[in-house]
Amino acid sequence: METLCAVDVCVCPAQDVHENYSACSEHVAPRFASRAEKLMAQGGYTSEKKALCELGCGVMLAGLAGVRQDFQLVYNPYGKPELAKGKPHISLSHTDGLAVCALAQQVVGVDAEAIPAALSRYQILALGRALGFPHERWADPTPELMERAKTPEAWAHEWTRVEAVLKAIGTGFSLGPNQYLPLIKQWRCAWARCGDTIICCATQATPRIALATFDLGRWLECVEGISHPPCS
Repeated sequence: METLCAVDVCVCPAQDVHENYSACSEHVAPRFASRAEKLMAQGGYTSEKKALCELGCGVMLAGLAGVRQDFQLVYNPYGKPELAKGKPHISLSHTDGLAVCALAQQVVGVDAEAIPAALSRYQILALGRALGFPHERWADPTPELMERAKTPEAWAHEWTRVEAVLKAIGTGFSLGPNQYLPLIKQWRCAWARCGDTIICCATQATPRIALATFDLGRWLECVEGISHPPCS
């Protein structure tokens, strides 16, 4: 019988955070508010989106896991966060305008990627490098690689699989493909789609994803108590 792992995945749109920026900053762990402020100070559309998603991750950790202070999180040498109390295990991700938080009783990794309107050669070759495909400079992608990236959605599935497993392992791309590719086989992945975004979760049992949208307004109304996590 297949072993399953329930994974609760919440998403928080950056626009929701933008509309409640000051209130959100007051009720998250200072680390997230500080990172958001530094990104905002850089100016520009990309930095602002990253700032809002950073704050969105902090908001979801506050609302779903009660993380309001920095000491409630611990980090491994590569920066992977976990709750200081141990469980549930957590993983964070964000893509263009969407913050993502995953919680599970097993170690979990989550990655989110917006489905590109069209694939560039750079994106295809980046996937090839991540999957350990040999490539000569200026050479065209191999047929096998093109099969993995035959559509933008297929590319997003493959890319998020690698990143989700690396987040679960806790190293990110600090390891090279020859080190992490053998480890990928030890993890099981499942995907969910939120609009034009692909979300992948990796656990050692087969993930069973429950996807919900974080109710930011409701959380702000009852920010002093989180007995009922604001997901819908």
